[in-house]
Amino acid sequence: MCTDVGSNLEHKYAVVHVSGMPQVILHIINAIRSLPPHTPCFDTAVASGLGTLDSRSAAVFIKQLAQANMVNRAWELFNSLRALQAAGKTSELLSLLDVYSYTAMISLCSNNREVALAQELSQEMVALGIQRNVHTFSGALMRPAVRCVLWSADVQLPSAK
Repeated sequence: MCTDVGSNLEHKYAVVHVSGMPQVILHIINAIRSLPPHTPCFDTAVASGLGTLDSRSAAVFIKQLAQANMVNRAWELFNSLRALQAAGKTSELLSLLDVYSYTAMISLCSNNREVALAQELSQEMVALGIQRNVHTFSGALMRPAVRCVLWSADVQLPSAK
C-alpha cells in the first residue's frame, strides 16, 4: 500500500481488480492525467503507486497509458526507471524493468513505426541479461518491422471483417 501525496489527501492504493485490471492502475492513470502537461510524473505519488504493481501489471499499465493517449508519459516513466538503473541506484521499482515492461515498450514502438528503437530496446535487454520471450520477438519486434515495410511500400491491408 502507498499514500497518494500528490492530492494532499490520505488515499491508500488498493490492488482491486476491475474487469481484469488492477484498480491501482486506474488510480495512477488518473493521477497522471490530472498533472499539468510538463510536470514530471515520476517524482509524484505515481512512483509510489508503481511500487504496488508487479511486473506484469506494470506492463498492463504501460499499455493502458498508450490507450489513454499518454504514450509520452509511458516513455517518461520507463526512461525514469532506466535512469535509476543506469545511475546504479537501488529501488524496489527496478524490478519493473523486466521482459514484460520492455516488451510492452517495444510494442509501443510498433504503433509509431519505430523499428530502430524497438531493436535498440531489444539489444538493451540482452545487455542487461533480460531474457527475451516469444512475445518480444513475434508481437513486438516482427510487427513493427512488417508495418514499416508495408507503410514504406504504401500497401493497404484489408480490414478485418
